[in-house]
Amino acid sequence: SVALLGPSGLRGKLVAAGLRPSGVQFFPDGDRALTWGPEGVAVIWDVLASRPLLELRHSGPIKRARIFPEGDRIVTRVENGACTVWASESGATLVTIPSHTRDASSMIFDWQLEVFPGADRLLTWGREDWAVIWSIRTGKELCSLRGHSSIVISASIFPAGDRIVTGSFDDTSVIWDMASCKPLRRLQHDFWVTGAVVLGHGGRIATTSSNTTIWDAETGERMQVLADPPPLRIHRAAGAFALPCGERLLTHTVADVAIWNATTGELLQHFLSHPLRVSSVAIAPKGDMIATCCSGA
Repeated sequence: SVALLGPSGLRGKLVAAGLRPSGVQFFPDGDRALTWGPEGVAVIWDVLASRPLLELRHSGPIKRARIFPEGDRIVTRVENGACTVWASESGATLVTIPSHTRDASSMIFDWQLEVFPGADRLLTWGREDWAVIWSIRTGKELCSLRGHSSIVISASIFPAGDRIVTGSFDDTSVIWDMASCKPLRRLQHDFWVTGAVVLGHGGRIATTSSNTTIWDAETGERMQVLADPPPLRIHRAAGAFALPCGERLLTHTVADVAIWNATTGELLQHFLSHPLRVSSVAIAPKGDMIATCCSGA
């Protein structure tokens, strides 16, 4: 199920009979949310009423879905790595993008994707040691980002759309230039880089490996290492968001969620309420609510 959490705790749940959501994201208006899962159904929800508005049915499990910046479209990615762009109001299919995999049936990490800020390109990764940029208009591959020696397991797009940061099983994160599709800077870690996220306007990035680290995106300098809340856990960065009082970073593991002040490194909130695996976390646009998706709950 999907739990909606506010500053004072649980605010509601998104539950549909027969569905076990594995992912969640808020629409830009904050009034709707998108969930998806192994049953092959993506659901658009009225968040305040906790009721489904529209179902997008697929022929197999949905591994990842994202909402476009304007909220008018949705893109989903299924088991074989293919992507489909949908109209979020009508549910009509707009574009289909093929898979680029070799043979991913036995790989550990699932397919991932993100939409560029200009809504003209798509970034995909997972199960391979490279990431791919696609044209959303044509469905054609524009370039591939090759430079990791193992599977790419995390990625984030800079707000201007001019750079990308990726994290890999090879214990590195790489900042890429989108004009050339070449690496600009490689950051060394001591374990897999399970999360990579761009903070604020793009001057800093946060990565999660054996710890959560804030980096200067221009110089590659390690600026700060965040102290894990007890008990010690390896956090996986799920996103970053800003409130009027300052920037915040959200991280999660399989069992908990933490919210940090990304400037001071202070731990602000720590949720330890999940008995089962936390598979996805989303942040409401206003920063007043988070949604946690607990597989099997």
